[in-house]
Amino acid sequence: MLRALKLDSFINQRRESAAYWTEKLSDYEDELILPIEPEHAKHVYFGYPITREIGAGFTRKELVDHLEMELIETRPIMAGNMAEQPGMRHIDHRTVGELPNSNSRMIMRQSFFFGNHTRIGPEEREYIADSINNFLKMASNE
Repeated sequence: MLRALKLDSFINQRRESAAYWTEKLSDYEDELILPIEPEHAKHVYFGYPITREIGAGFTRKELVDHLEMELIETRPIMAGNMAEQPGMRHIDHRTVGELPNSNSRMIMRQSFFFGNHTRIGPEEREYIADSINNFLKMASNE
C-alpha cells in the first residue's frame, strides 16, 4: 500500500511538470509538437518529449544544442519503423497500414526528450521552460 502511494506521488509530480511545460510552450504550436494524452491513457512522463514541426525555422539539433549549452540534458527518441531494424529479419512480424510518420522517420529525426525526475522543482521547471522559450524567440526573430 505504501509503495503504491509513493508511486502515485511520483507520477503526479511528473504529470504536474509535464502540464507546466505544455502550458508554457503552447504558444509555439507551429514550431513544436507537444505530447497529448488521450482520454483512455495516463502518461507517466519519465521524460518530456518534444517534436520539431516540419518547416520550423530551426533544426532539432539547434534546439538540442541550445538546451545542452544551458545544461539541460536531452536524448533522442529511438523509434521509427521497427520493421526496418535489421534484427527484425529474424522475428516474425507484420505491419498494418502505411506508417507515414515511421517511414518518414519523423519521430527519429525530429524528436527528443529531456528527463522528468521527481526532484525537479518549480525553479528547475521554470528554467527548462524559459530556456526553450528563449531559444524559440531567438529562432523566430532570425
